Amino acid sequence: MIDQIKDIKYAKFSRLAAFLVDSFIFLSVWFISLFIFLNSNRGLGNVLVVVNSYLFLAIIWIFINGWLYSKFGGSLGKILCGLKVTHEDGSYLNFNDYFFREYVAKIFSSAVIFLGYFYIFYNPKAQAFHDMFAKTYVLKDDSYKPAISPIISIILFTLLLFMLMFKIGNEKLLSKIDTHTQVLSAETEYQINQIQKWIQKFLPKITIFWC
Repeated sequence: MIDQIKDIKYAKFSRLAAFLVDSFIFLSVWFISLFIFLNSNRGLGNVLVVVNSYLFLAIIWIFINGWLYSKFGGSLGKILCGLKVTHEDGSYLNFNDYFFREYVAKIFSSAVIFLGYFYIFYNPKAQAFHDMFAKTYVLKDDSYKPAISPIISIILFTLLLFMLMFKIGNEKLLSKIDTHTQVLSAETEYQINQIQKWIQKFLPKITIFWC
């Protein structure tokens, strides 16, 4: 039982850090896929590609985290932040338990401006509403303290975001250059046509004059 574990520590603020790391990892992978797509195609406005890539990655993310929960006690963010999610007997969640906790029970925690999440600061075992419904606990694992992991994730996310913004800005710049080039080409062609018309109009007169 959880209460029989010595020096047990329930996670509170570190849960937010784990959530941020998970978000950074997910969005970083998504941005990488978008970055690759935008470099290979010029379909920047293709909303279906963006939505479908997000849904495809989300499905993969669900199954990967389900496996991580059952084997290591948490998602990538929780593992990196030294946290684990367990049942009252200390066992890890299986896929069904994980899916119920993350995608069903969290609906109650998210309702009414996320009050269910803030309840961890009042609950003696730091349980949010979804923890109470799923009968789970989020514990600190003192054997693993990677304090630098969230910082690395934030830096990685920032760099990838910068790369994506640079790519989008580069696409817009190239589009403007193409537009200006087309305008200049049209103006040049117009000037050439005017010169040709002028030559065709006055060349016979000039020829007669010299003759």
